[in-house]
Amino acid sequence: MMGFNSSPEFLTERILEKTGDPLNNGDLINQFMFRDYPQHLVEITKPFFVQTTEVTNAQWDKVMGAKTPHGEALKPKVSVSVKAVKEFIAKLNKIDKDEYVYRLPTEAEWEYAARANTKSLYYFGNEITTRNANFDGNIGFPTGWFFGQSLIKPIKVKSYDPNPWGLYDMYGNASELCADWFDGFYYTYSPIKDPVRLPEGDGYYAGKGRSAFTGWTSLMSGQRGIAGKLPFSGEDPVSGFRLVAEKVGRGQK
Repeated sequence: MMGFNSSPEFLTERILEKTGDPLNNGDLINQFMFRDYPQHLVEITKPFFVQTTEVTNAQWDKVMGAKTPHGEALKPKVSVSVKAVKEFIAKLNKIDKDEYVYRLPTEAEWEYAARANTKSLYYFGNEITTRNANFDGNIGFPTGWFFGQSLIKPIKVKSYDPNPWGLYDMYGNASELCADWFDGFYYTYSPIKDPVRLPEGDGYYAGKGRSAFTGWTSLMSGQRGIAGKLPFSGEDPVSGFRLVAEKVGRGQK
């Protein structure tokens, strides 16, 4: 089941509980909830591998011939445009052309992997603190609600425990680019089997997992956002990505 897995009333009460500010409630509901409804059945029919971490600076440099300072090597590659990510994937596919086909995950594949057979808001339960993930624990200010010490910057991958399937940083750190075009109404008409909203016109790509700069409402498994490019500001400084791979037979293209 894909999408936010509770009622609108539940999240309304939860936002009011955490923020204590009914004046902000309408904006929060519009921005962080309705685009995640309705929860709907999805069937993923093709097997795929998921990268255990976000693509790091070191991995990017190896493929693209770039050079990142040593202390940044194991941090996720961020501030990447969709065009640059596609160039990275194209080069990687030439390297491993007889073994794997690499690509961005669809939103459905990403959420399936993040949930890892769990049904709670996060794969570890319905509550989160900065001990669980790298996000902004100060969201809720000035009401005084505190989710833990915030780093407000991407840090090296594998700094937190993985989910039950061994995948790291599915929440926070870097916002992860998906193959889907962002469509706030897509869940109302998407197909059951292997859904993906193909790009068209001028718009934004979907992002999942959010970043070190966002709050608890953005990190839930069923949450959606945008990545790669932001309204009014261009390239997203906290957009990163992880890849999926499909095994191919030798000699196939």
